[in-house]
Amino acid sequence: MLSIAALSSEPLTITALLGDKYGNTVPEGTAVYFSTNKGTINGSASTDANGYATSQLQTNQTSPGIATVRVETVDENSTRISRELDILFSGKPQLAVTPETVDLADFTSQTFAVSLEDENGNPLAEGTSLEVSMDHPELILDGDSQVALGDETTAGPGVTVI
Repeated sequence: MLSIAALSSEPLTITALLGDKYGNTVPEGTAVYFSTNKGTINGSASTDANGYATSQLQTNQTSPGIATVRVETVDENSTRISRELDILFSGKPQLAVTPETVDLADFTSQTFAVSLEDENGNPLAEGTSLEVSMDHPELILDGDSQVALGDETTAGPGVTVI
């Protein structure tokens, strides 16, 4: 998962798979350290028999933005090895529809663009849904009227604009 709602109280599980320089999994019990610059994360874990270590990232209902999660361990020479992963903490939904007025002169069709993003222009968290409907029995709604957002970190057509 690349995004989570900043106001979420649910933790996000971060899983790291560790391997050695030959592509083998590291020994069970290898120490792995987790850190983040936003929210909180369990600081350390040990790998299981398959080389996986997990930690829980909490947003702590912090401000929206990018949280960088750092995963670190040491190799056989005690050299630090680390990788970073960016997680988007999405903010409050902002909905915009253009045009704002309906003009059906001569009973023709009209196309609308719908933008759904947070207050910083970022995508909302995965699973956020949008349903477009109308309340007129003689009109037909065509196109994307039900959308469930995917796991995205960048905005744009097909992500925040439909």
